[in-house]
Amino acid sequence: MPGFIDLVKVLFRNYYRGGVDLSEINDLERREFGFQFFDKEGMVRHMAFKSSDELRHYLVSNVPSHVYYSSAFTMTRLTRTWTPRVGWVPI
Repeated sequence: MPGFIDLVKVLFRNYYRGGVDLSEINDLERREFGFQFFDKEGMVRHMAFKSSDELRHYLVSNVPSHVYYSSAFTMTRLTRTWTPRVGWVPI
């Protein structure tokens, strides 16, 4: 029998699949994302995505419990691997 966390993950996956409007994130490709998960300690940070479709795929595949994105954005294209950021632009 599935546990409570498994049920919550199913509900979150369904929400990420079609309930959340990712188009509200302006300049998504220039922002950094961070995630917390139901079954892992700490955060996964410094993630970047090329499009809302790529972000949605990540959300549905990994089902984070919390999603964060930067309020500032960089003038250069982000990559999926961490490199020191320069050129942050206030919004």
